[in-house]
Amino acid sequence: MASTSAQLRHLIEPGQRGRWLGVAAFALAISAVEATGAVLIFVLISLTTDPAGSIDLPLVGDLRDWVPAIAQDQLVVATAAGIALFFLGRALVIVVQRYYQERVLQQTGVDLAVRLLHRYLRLPYAFHLRRNTSELLRNTNDSVNMLLGSVLIPAVHLLTEGLVVAGLLVVLLATAPLATGLAAVVIGPVVYVTMRLVQPRLKRLGRVSQREGARSYQALQQGLHGYRDIAVLGRQEFFVDLFRRTRLRIAEARYKRAALGALPRVAIEAAVITFIAGFIAFSTLVGGDALRSLPVLGLFAYAALRIMPALNQIVSSLNSIRFGGAALEDIRSDLALPLPPSSDDTHTMAFSQELHLQEVTFQYEQTDAPTLFDIELVISRGESIGIVGPTGAGKSTLLDLIVGLSAPSTGRVTVDGVDINGRATAWQRNLGLVSQQVFLLDDTLRRNIALGVPDDEIDESAVREAVALAQLEDFVSSLPAGLDSTVGEQGVRVSGGQRQRVAIARALYTRPRVLIFDEGTSALDNLTEAALIQAIEGLKQHHTIITVAHRLSTVQDYDRIVFMRDGRIDDVGSFEELGQRNAEFRRFARWAGATHA
Repeated sequence: MASTSAQLRHLIEPGQRGRWLGVAAFALAISAVEATGAVLIFVLISLTTDPAGSIDLPLVGDLRDWVPAIAQDQLVVATAAGIALFFLGRALVIVVQRYYQERVLQQTGVDLAVRLLHRYLRLPYAFHLRRNTSELLRNTNDSVNMLLGSVLIPAVHLLTEGLVVAGLLVVLLATAPLATGLAAVVIGPVVYVTMRLVQPRLKRLGRVSQREGARSYQALQQGLHGYRDIAVLGRQEFFVDLFRRTRLRIAEARYKRAALGALPRVAIEAAVITFIAGFIAFSTLVGGDALRSLPVLGLFAYAALRIMPALNQIVSSLNSIRFGGAALEDIRSDLALPLPPSSDDTHTMAFSQELHLQEVTFQYEQTDAPTLFDIELVISRGESIGIVGPTGAGKSTLLDLIVGLSAPSTGRVTVDGVDINGRATAWQRNLGLVSQQVFLLDDTLRRNIALGVPDDEIDESAVREAVALAQLEDFVSSLPAGLDSTVGEQGVRVSGGQRQRVAIARALYTRPRVLIFDEGTSALDNLTEAALIQAIEGLKQHHTIITVAHRLSTVQDYDRIVFMRDGRIDDVGSFEELGQRNAEFRRFARWAGATHA
């Protein structure tokens, strides 16, 4: 519990701690209310069963000395009416406390989910290369829900019910110390033994639930995203069985948790009933008159009505916290991941001369050898640069360094002499990127082109200009809803070439100084590619063009071509120069031409 409490303190941001102090204050108030209610029940039963006797309360003395001299029946009626009003007020306090408590809890859940997503979107590209998306989805959704339902809510219940039990125990010890001691002797060992049996098993079940939750998301994602290939191959049952197995293991963890969670409740209930029955028998045998113990029994009956569910809630909360510990650890570890330094520079980095990669070497984490070696490359503003080479040459990795998604292991990437490391965002404001794997929202064409821009801030003229440059005008005009037409999930309602052109229009929307194509024309037919190249040709006067290409026809007329092999720049020159002096390039050109003939 100490470790869990420390982790929870780190999860709650300073701005929210005042709300949690409010939750604690309400818990104290509920404890005081419940203790007062127990005292009032004791007083009422004492007045009813022993009209002439004293009603001694700790710190107060004989309660009869505090009330005016009135008839017994009037005193009983007045006390009963007062108690009724008190319990109406108690009900109101409990409702307000529950509303406030749940509001704080749910707001905390929202905050944690948003913080996780925000962090995932700001973490370096290398983090996303090594982490499975299913884990991130599980943490942001299921793990936060589990943390809320299995750790935070039980922790609040533990605090509230623990204070209630403590308050009632104080009242019981003060009014009937012997009976309370006997109850502790009977009930205490039962609680201890059940906790020792249940909690270690719940911790293991919680880790199983977390692990299988990630696998469940993975099976679901792969089955749905790969529907086309899976359906053609007839492999649906494989993915259904994979998903079924993960869900069955999650279900097993949950029903075992439910059974283990019920054990403490039934054990405590049996112990409490055993104590009450034993106390009645003992009072009768020793005192000979059970009536004299009736006020104490009434007090214990009321306390049992409140303490028994409270003890059940406490034990259940402890078990739940143990089960949810795995989710807490996963969320805590991801929120503790160091973010790259944020830049306060809201301006676009100046680019008037050159982009320079200086002796750059890059190695991915947890790999044995670098992917790029000693890259030296200067790209002048206004140039058109093609990057070509066989598969595995390092072309896309080089592009990631140019874009600022990855930082060199050694060396520097500078723009007009300024290192972009730590200023990648300012540099990226110059860029329009078209990736080979096109990402599209299940939304309208307009929102896909102006990706992430609120509707009331979309620049319609920039959208129209981008549509024209990307050769999308005929396609848009053929749609009944035009730019308001939806493209479906991952652009399923449009062709591959159209998806590529939407991505190109998105890159052009910001009117970038540098256009970067990572196999960005690979899905276009020859005529469309030729039209696009002609349109881009008109941008060369004011734009720098960098293209990773598999088709040499895409970059054949570029100013320079960078030919890569085995993670190194093998040669740089125009298409004609490389063809004349580089035998490896000539072989690559013949292979590329044959492949795409």
